[in-house]
Amino acid sequence: MLGTLALVGQVQEDQLRRLADLLQLRQPELVRLIRSVAIAGLVDVQQVAYYDPETGRTEWSKTYRVQPQVIAASVAAEVFFAGGPSPVRLREVQDAFPELAAEIVQVQIYTKLLGATHPVVPTPAELAAVLPAAVSAKKDGELLRSFGQLGSDQAQFVVDIQVARVTAAVDAGRPSVAESEAKLLAARVSEALDANTPGPVRSFVRVLTLLESKEWNIRPAARELVEEVRAPRNGDQPQLADLLKLIEAIEAIPTTELRNAVWTALACEVLAPTFDGNYMNPEVVQQMVLQSFTWAATHMEALFAAMQPALAARAPDMAPGDLLEVVDLLDKWVRVANGYGLPFGGKTNEEQERSGERIARSIASTIAPVTSMPGVRAKFNKAAKSLGMRLEEPDQLFAALTNEHERLRDYSEVRRRKEAALDAALAPFQQQPPDVLMEWLKEHEAELAVVGQVTLGAWQVLSRLAYQPDPEPDKWLAAAIDHGRAGSAASLIEVCVRRDLLTKTMTTQLLDDPTGRCGLVSAVIGLATDSELVNTVIEQLTGEDIQQLGSAYVLKGVPQATRHALFTRPDPNVRGIAAALWAAEWSYDNEPMPNDPEWLNAMRDFTVRTGRRNDDMQGQALKALAAVSPETFADLLVKHVDASATGGGHDDFDEWEESARSLTAADRRSLWSRVRETKMAHELFWVIAGKDADWITETVSDPAFDVPLRKLLGASRFQFGPRYPLETLGEMLRPLNWEPDDLLRTLDVGSFSGEDHERHANKLDTLRRLAASDDPDIARLGERGVEIYEPLLKKALAEARQAAVHGTHGF
Repeated sequence: MLGTLALVGQVQEDQLRRLADLLQLRQPELVRLIRSVAIAGLVDVQQVAYYDPETGRTEWSKTYRVQPQVIAASVAAEVFFAGGPSPVRLREVQDAFPELAAEIVQVQIYTKLLGATHPVVPTPAELAAVLPAAVSAKKDGELLRSFGQLGSDQAQFVVDIQVARVTAAVDAGRPSVAESEAKLLAARVSEALDANTPGPVRSFVRVLTLLESKEWNIRPAARELVEEVRAPRNGDQPQLADLLKLIEAIEAIPTTELRNAVWTALACEVLAPTFDGNYMNPEVVQQMVLQSFTWAATHMEALFAAMQPALAARAPDMAPGDLLEVVDLLDKWVRVANGYGLPFGGKTNEEQERSGERIARSIASTIAPVTSMPGVRAKFNKAAKSLGMRLEEPDQLFAALTNEHERLRDYSEVRRRKEAALDAALAPFQQQPPDVLMEWLKEHEAELAVVGQVTLGAWQVLSRLAYQPDPEPDKWLAAAIDHGRAGSAASLIEVCVRRDLLTKTMTTQLLDDPTGRCGLVSAVIGLATDSELVNTVIEQLTGEDIQQLGSAYVLKGVPQATRHALFTRPDPNVRGIAAALWAAEWSYDNEPMPNDPEWLNAMRDFTVRTGRRNDDMQGQALKALAAVSPETFADLLVKHVDASATGGGHDDFDEWEESARSLTAADRRSLWSRVRETKMAHELFWVIAGKDADWITETVSDPAFDVPLRKLLGASRFQFGPRYPLETLGEMLRPLNWEPDDLLRTLDVGSFSGEDHERHANKLDTLRRLAASDDPDIARLGERGVEIYEPLLKKALAEARQAAVHGTHGF
């Protein structure tokens, strides 16, 4: 019985009759046999829930399997593949359980790998036939992985299957699927290489070539192959010999088949001096070990020596993108040469630093003569700066935008030098029509993108033009607008507004340009004194325009007339957001906000937007409102509650929580009386409470308080907001006559980390302390908690032990 169960992998309750018939046993007798070996620990029995579409209910069924897998394979090998008579033939088992064909083939493979004396090895055709039955990617991957370990022919067959899958994804135009399948292929190629079967590396290169021809990302697959070959992810030390074996296989591929892009992707991964090797700890369930490695100096030299000839031969023909990858590799070696800190506090030694410098200089010397594009040159200069190597940039403006200046502590001096270089580079352009400079920016977009300067570069250029001795800002702004650069011309817009040079045409163009509109609104509201211009812009403002000023900090200092126009704008959304931003800016500067009755009226129209993370402006504005006018704050909250009820959506009112803490107890009582009858009263209770335990106790003591305790404790604001210690919660809510189970349920809500047994143990420490309390109610709460959580802790410890012994695979 045990051998047959081990062969089929696992059986469910509805398959027991077939197993009993196969073994010529009565089903009750089979169940007794299974239970007898289950008690000994050889058979794992689990309750599994599944949905029955016919009944529409969740049903429960038991599954039986020999565990762990290595024991199952050993038992199956002894019973079926040891040369002696078996209770039933392999073919009979296969015929009886056709739905378990994939599991049976998997066990056949395992028995061969374990050294069975008379194994029945599946053929490639048999493997291909059962792959569709491997219902999960995990089972499919394990079938391929283990089959590939049987021999070189099987390894190549597995690789061919994976290559076909990548090709199918490419033909279907599915890049993410193709890249995922290529990573799986990388793992299979690594395993073949480990078995001294280098041929699959050539297949892998062909796949990368196919992906690269589609301009899809080949780096993840290349990285996967190298990481699998280095194999530090199981806690072992990385294997230099295996990596050298990979290099040898790569260099054996004809140059005509190995594109520079593919070679570069592989070489830059292979030559990385520092790399991670994280893995799941096999001794502690669900614990990941984080580790980083840096090659020893001798290994560094060996790796580079193996690849340096190919680098030297290929460098002259490398495309700019390939050279950029090599520059990134150079930067990694420069970091080693300079003794920069390694991950997790690691340090390089002198030998590593010397080897790192020698290799960095060799890489730099190899690619320097063939680096001709400005963007690559700039990246090279940044990486090689500490080596004392520099490529001259003939384009003065590009050099001014990208040059790495000497590191100084005086930021103002760094800025002065940067601006002086830009001014000198811009001088020739100022003698030419503005279109010349705009065309330069367009022509150099791709190169500026290489160094991350597309937007910043254009912004710096146009900003310096705004601050020249004779800037002619309107001329340059008109050109920027015509060439689609309005989004980078904020400084020019500001100068034009300040000097009253902004024409009606420019204003209209900027208002119609999504990239230039924000700069115009900010400049006009913050700087304009021309009432006609101010009114023109404010009349067209939307709430989104005002919202975008949140990071500009322009409202605090706006002229009185402009502020009046904003706070009295007919659009309530505009005046509400403007009022909120104005208050928030005063709050951020920790300065008292001026008294402005128009602000209070505008705040009445502010709409608090729910679900916007990191929108601190709303919170600051509500805090200011609660401090200045608690009545208006209450009105605004009630309006928000009504709107939420009308919209039908859920709201936990977290945006209001911090501001509500500044309310007095009287203000809280007044506000609660206005919302206690609403559908969201259970959420609002915790918002209004503001962590005031006395107010909570007073409020729930009111005979008219009618929010059910279970609903109160189920509020999102309670469960995911500030939490109260269990003892405090019991004391605050004592007037509601809680039962211990009501409060104890709150221990299992919210977000948690760590193992179940650790959490249960921590809870029990608290509960045992409460059980010893002099307060009878609190003692009763603690006693009931101990009664509930002691069995849970015992169960969790048993499960942790089970997982530690058997692992979590398949559970």
